[in-house]
Amino acid sequence: TLETGQATEDDWNYNGTGTIDCMTDRYVKRNFGTQYDKARRVFELIDLITEARNDKKEDGTPMLSKYNILLHTLSYYFYSYVRTGKPYPRIFPGEALNTINSDRENYLREINEIASMAKEASELLNEVAADPRCNTRLAKRFGYEVENYLCLAEDYLTLCKMIDIADVDNCCFEYKIEKIKAMALQRKLARLALMTKFEETKEKFLLASHMRNHTIFMQFFADLEGYLANTKPEDVKLDFFDMRYLESEAFKKLR
Repeated sequence: TLETGQATEDDWNYNGTGTIDCMTDRYVKRNFGTQYDKARRVFELIDLITEARNDKKEDGTPMLSKYNILLHTLSYYFYSYVRTGKPYPRIFPGEALNTINSDRENYLREINEIASMAKEASELLNEVAADPRCNTRLAKRFGYEVENYLCLAEDYLTLCKMIDIADVDNCCFEYKIEKIKAMALQRKLARLALMTKFEETKEKFLLASHMRNHTIFMQFFADLEGYLANTKPEDVKLDFFDMRYLESEAFKKLR
């Protein structure tokens, strides 16, 4: 306590926990002991996926970090707020795509790495969760977290592929429409599957806010799919950096 300088059972025992690696190691052994190697690899991957970097390039600009990309560029949360010089509601996902496009090669490298590591972690956690000797509830919960990273990364990787398809000159426009429509359907279904997993694994008090953010992604792809299915090819516009022209009332209400 402050008066005696002695720790009580209610104090945080920072000295006793040891390093982050030691703490993680004990946590994995306690909850996933019979699948230790796989679970330990999962936590290494999560650390890499959420890597924060404070270093700068030679020109003084900050290096891209996966943590900042996930939190500030890809996730919807910060686009729900007013920002000076930006329209409100913010242009989404167009604003995020503009950010990615400003340094496309480097952003896509980082996002592809996030997707690859999240996929590996998800596969490992499925194996851990299948072992009844492990804490299967926690394994499934962490499984949701890495699948959330994966879904988010793959949404934007798909959007970038859609942009590339739309920009191809020597290609039938009707083919482009059908290809992009099929990709939008795939992403809509992937998000719905993630939302189902969220309901099965996360705490109920998180449901409303998290589901709103998930639904915005799902509804965007549903709107894109519906727009391409119900608009004459000659009237279709594919401006992925500002798709406010296809927003449904449902999407607008979510914003």
